[in-house]
Amino acid sequence: MKIAWFSALTLLLAANAAVGVFLLFFETDQLSPRLVWLRRVTLLPVVGLVLYVVFSGRFFTRTRRFRRAAASRFDYFDFVKQEQLEFLERRKTLYAHSAVQRFFPLVFLNLAGGRNVLAATERIDVQTSGAAHFASLFGDIAAAESSVNLEYFIFRSDATGTRLMDLLCRKAREGVSVRLIYDDVGSIFTPRAFFARLQKAGGEVAAFLPVRGCLPVHLNYRNHRKIAVIDGKIAYIGGHNIGDEYAGLTPMRRLRNIGRWRDTQARFTGTSVALAQALFLTDWSSVAATGDSSPEELARYFNHAGSFKRGADEQNEALFARVFAKGAIPTQIVAAGPDDAHGSGMEDLFIKLIASAARYVYIQTPYFVPTKAISETLKVAAASGVDVRVMLPERWDKFYVKAASYSFVRELLAFGIRFFHYQGFIHAKTVVVDDAVTSIGSTNLDPRSFSLHYEVSALFYDAGVAVHNRGIFLADERQCREARREAYERCFFAVRAWRGFFRLFSALL
Repeated sequence: MKIAWFSALTLLLAANAAVGVFLLFFETDQLSPRLVWLRRVTLLPVVGLVLYVVFSGRFFTRTRRFRRAAASRFDYFDFVKQEQLEFLERRKTLYAHSAVQRFFPLVFLNLAGGRNVLAATERIDVQTSGAAHFASLFGDIAAAESSVNLEYFIFRSDATGTRLMDLLCRKAREGVSVRLIYDDVGSIFTPRAFFARLQKAGGEVAAFLPVRGCLPVHLNYRNHRKIAVIDGKIAYIGGHNIGDEYAGLTPMRRLRNIGRWRDTQARFTGTSVALAQALFLTDWSSVAATGDSSPEELARYFNHAGSFKRGADEQNEALFARVFAKGAIPTQIVAAGPDDAHGSGMEDLFIKLIASAARYVYIQTPYFVPTKAISETLKVAAASGVDVRVMLPERWDKFYVKAASYSFVRELLAFGIRFFHYQGFIHAKTVVVDDAVTSIGSTNLDPRSFSLHYEVSALFYDAGVAVHNRGIFLADERQCREARREAYERCFFAVRAWRGFFRLFSALL
């Protein structure tokens, strides 16, 4: 027995040394992340090795299937991307007063780099009340005639979840195509029998990267998206999961001390719905046993597929003109994940969005553990005279994230960035810039969202939407306590040490 333990330990130490050599000579990441991992592997033998295997992303083994599914979506829209780039380059001065014109570098980043095409939103309803959101969602599902596609990180079996499951089962029995993706870790406390009800009713259910019996390297890569698409005509994207706390009801016991819950969800219609539908079908193809996101499958499920068909130049000119038509809202649905071949698309998006601000940038996020690049971008924006405000919770559901976040708040307050603590728990993930661009989605400002999670953000290039969301931010601000630099500087030494300790693990939180 002793010999076996000694042999196992020797193998682990050898593997630990091999990873150290790899980090020192062959790792392609920038110097700072390499040194962080090298320090962990060196100072914490074996433990550092396990952390590297689970959290680094180098051992994520599902990328081939995921990328194949994403490639099908990209292929479907590739001709649209190419023609939009040519169209926008030719007509740069045509829409001189539009947000697209002013934020063209941001549009180009998402279009050329992320292959996220522009589409038109006809109508948007920004929902900040859980009761109003679920009343709207349940009403749309009840009226569904052909399909209901849902994708959530958390799907609880509480009163709200049970009510939705009853509705989904009823629609499936009526012959509506009902598909549900839930994250297996986010919904870990929901019995599998609860989801089996939908399958028995004729619906389809898929768990994202089930943790039962899986390799531990999959455990940390989760689907954090919140998407609903009904009949290919209505889409929802935002921060709401399925649970009583999101509906404004009494949540499960461990969350009862966080008080008032505030979230944001966007309900929208138009050709932009096809983009949300495409993203759902990509994810379905990635995780479902019989998933298919071929161009034919995509076309079959797109209510607005005809708007994206290859055709004569006149047709495409008409399509792009529709994006910029009076009353239309140019929209990009930006998705990213750990299998992104081009790096962290979400981090790039937020860096560019913040850097593009000339007057103000208002951010709401429940978890604030910024990367070095995000921190520097916020500092430069504030130093340039931009009004930078970040809204965080006053009460937190994760004490260790709170500790790390407060360490960053203390640092950034010194650069003129203003922080507001919402009296309760704000779960909204929104950014509004210069009365021109609004981002609403599932993405937090932390390394987990940028590198480990599958996320989605909807970008609306429209003054009306931005002004409305600025008003939401300012209304929430009245429910906040503004952070004072003096209070953070005078805090007890042990408190600062506690926060600094968790900041050390900020890349893993």
